[in-house]
Amino acid sequence: MAHKAVGIRHGEHCKHYWNVSNVVSRFNAHIVFYGNFWARGFATGSRLTSCSVFRQTACSALVASVTKKRHLTRTELKRQFHKLAIAQSDILNARAACRYFVEHVSDIAHSIYYPLFVTIVICYARPFTDNDTFGRLAKKWGTFSNQRLQRSHDLMLKTRNEVVAHSDAAIRQIRIVPAGVTYPFTFTAKKPVISQSYGFMITTYVLEPRHFTDALDTICDVLDRLQPEVSRLFDLLYKYETLPPRTFPLTIDETIYPPSA
Repeated sequence: MAHKAVGIRHGEHCKHYWNVSNVVSRFNAHIVFYGNFWARGFATGSRLTSCSVFRQTACSALVASVTKKRHLTRTELKRQFHKLAIAQSDILNARAACRYFVEHVSDIAHSIYYPLFVTIVICYARPFTDNDTFGRLAKKWGTFSNQRLQRSHDLMLKTRNEVVAHSDAAIRQIRIVPAGVTYPFTFTAKKPVISQSYGFMITTYVLEPRHFTDALDTICDVLDRLQPEVSRLFDLLYKYETLPPRTFPLTIDETIYPPSA
């Protein structure tokens, strides 16, 4: 596969892509390489034999300068840390509830099925939904290479949006139940029930208990990726700083800690 590069003349904006070999023959410097070309081609001199040593040195210095990541400000680091630390807390709660569910709940008629079901879905989905503070987690945190985990993740968010945190009118419908009518089982009965008097019922759906094994694996996968990043950001912010001998709030600014702390 031909690697591509951007050629930039002095005073011009880049508008076109060229094959690397064409760029080298037409421009002396100001070349930005994409993909793995720097590691596999440019450093070894392959495919750039027509370029002088001076040109290679100049190009390598330019590549290093333009590809170096901009350092985040302390405010930006704090904002990222805040979002991920709160998400970690929510997902840890989801894991605790899900572990208890898997160990103790075998069917939807169990007295703690619904409370645990709601807790798991709400705690897990919260970081992946919009909020008024710093927004939802980046897409990468809800992306899984394992399709079983991806389906579990998507199902928990769908359930949260339709029946747990919100009431989808197409799903949560009210049905009037006259006396003597047989209607489907409820959370406290495993078989159809004959109504003793007139009343109403609300339709919904829940997740089968077997789903929560997949849910627990999904939750653990997110935590395995999330926790190291939370620790990394926390160390960047505070590991080498001199801190006051008391707790203090995280403020989203450039200070190490608030002046009043």
